[in-house]
Amino acid sequence: MTDSTADFITTALNAHGIFFKKAVRELLQGKSISIDQRKVRIVGEEYPVSYLEGASIDLLAELEVSYARLIMPIECKRGYAAKKQWIFFRDPDDNAMFMYGIFGKEMRFASAFNYNGFAKNICVEGVEIDSGTENPYKAASPDRLWKAAFQVCKGNDGFLFQELEEREKTPGFAGKPMVVLPLLVTTAPLFICEVPAGSVDLLSGNLKTNAQMSAVDWLVLKHPFTPSAALGGKALPVGPDGYVDPTQRGFLLKEGITMVRASALLDFMQFAYRAADSFAHALHGCQML
Repeated sequence: MTDSTADFITTALNAHGIFFKKAVRELLQGKSISIDQRKVRIVGEEYPVSYLEGASIDLLAELEVSYARLIMPIECKRGYAAKKQWIFFRDPDDNAMFMYGIFGKEMRFASAFNYNGFAKNICVEGVEIDSGTENPYKAASPDRLWKAAFQVCKGNDGFLFQELEEREKTPGFAGKPMVVLPLLVTTAPLFICEVPAGSVDLLSGNLKTNAQMSAVDWLVLKHPFTPSAALGGKALPVGPDGYVDPTQRGFLLKEGITMVRASALLDFMQFAYRAADSFAHALHGCQML
């Protein structure tokens, strides 16, 4: 193989982003997270789940916490940090699904607003800005973030249904509770766009001044995940039985996706350990967060 061919192949592989996933795996595998030296274990790469038309999870990681196994379905999305920024907008409703807990054959969820790490970082939508595009009207697009969020939800839901189905095979299943935290890890800088009251012109729909943004290391995106029933999509069994009011219905059909910048991933893992440990204690007492 000539040097020019090797360069071409390397450039092509770099464009795909597969090496970023490898780097995330290397960062997490065997890493001690808690003060009692609990270590992260990679359960699988391209972990298969049967949901909709079929899916795979980039990385499935596990970390033991008190009373439970913390499972993290991880989607890795690279964005050229020098040219791309991911910009999100706060949700006026500061409530969002954050973690899912399975104990026995039942499932519950934890709300993000209960955890200080997300006190002001719950967002409702996002846009990718490509500063390498000369025309500003073509530089912003929500498509990539929407597709990435959909992929995370599909993998997460696929795993949750898979786990519930496995537990149904064993009468009286009494295994260790499981906390599931879906993550999207990216190289792109994360920002939250501040939109103060009165800052948008009602007639044009434009900001009256330049956008003011706050950089964050992680946030929760409330994604409206509406999979096609024709392809086997179904809602997670986390709502009440019977009629669900439109307000609560809208909340339950939006799944919380934690987005983390890769450079802050280990710091986030410390936070995730504490949050999952708190949720696990609640699950152990069969309480609802």
